[in-house]
Amino acid sequence: MWIISRKFAEQFTRSEQLSAQLEPVNRGLEQQVEQRTRALREEQVQRLAFMANAFHDLRTPLFVVQGCLDRLESGAGTGGNLTGVMRDRLDFMRKLVEDMFLMAKLEEKQVIFDEDRVPLAPLAERVTDGLREAAVRQDVRLTLEVRDRCIAWGDDLRLEQALQNLVTNALHYTPPGGVVTVRLYAEGNEACLEVRDTGPGIPLDEQDKVFLRYYRTPGAKRQGSSGLGLSIARQIVLQHQGRITLDSRSGEGSAFTIRLPAVRRPGTE
Repeated sequence: MWIISRKFAEQFTRSEQLSAQLEPVNRGLEQQVEQRTRALREEQVQRLAFMANAFHDLRTPLFVVQGCLDRLESGAGTGGNLTGVMRDRLDFMRKLVEDMFLMAKLEEKQVIFDEDRVPLAPLAERVTDGLREAAVRQDVRLTLEVRDRCIAWGDDLRLEQALQNLVTNALHYTPPGGVVTVRLYAEGNEACLEVRDTGPGIPLDEQDKVFLRYYRTPGAKRQGSSGLGLSIARQIVLQHQGRITLDSRSGEGSAFTIRLPAVRRPGTE
């Protein structure tokens, strides 16, 4: 009887020890489940907000087009002016739908990227040259500074699209008389494309949200922007094993920097 009691006590002690060893593991698993549940809830909230914003931005141009058609039918407006307004709003809707489709494909890893050496200096020149007229219309000075002739590896077209989205975003937030500067330089083993503006800057508590789909900083203009440009740029850069960093302070402008693995030592041809 004494032997049985002793064995039972030993078994009970081992069970307590095992339970004590498993307790931190269980706590860790519970924390992981809580974190994942919280992340899923936040993702659901973001998706609902995205759909609501997308619905708003698709519906508003439709109302404008409908109003123009009503005026044309009633003879209250001239064809030239109204068709210009309708074309502008239809172009915006097309861009929004294209951005939504591309964003969905990027998130599902369904976009096929070409792989080749990409000289970033001519890429930056194409982007700044292509947006020069838009900058002039907004009375914003757009400049390019090439400090190092860096080369990255990836899809030339998609990387150009990512940079163009950053520059377009900077122009969108820079007031008349301001400056948007694109800089290409090397930093360590990274090729860096920086887009710096003299806009209002982004509050610190808003900076972790700027890459969310359809997010706009408080007071931002809705017209002309799909709200997906930064999200698309980030997805493109991430799938090139790169990253985008943000340096911004309220009232001091913002700097978004694409950082890509450099193919070879920057500065050499």
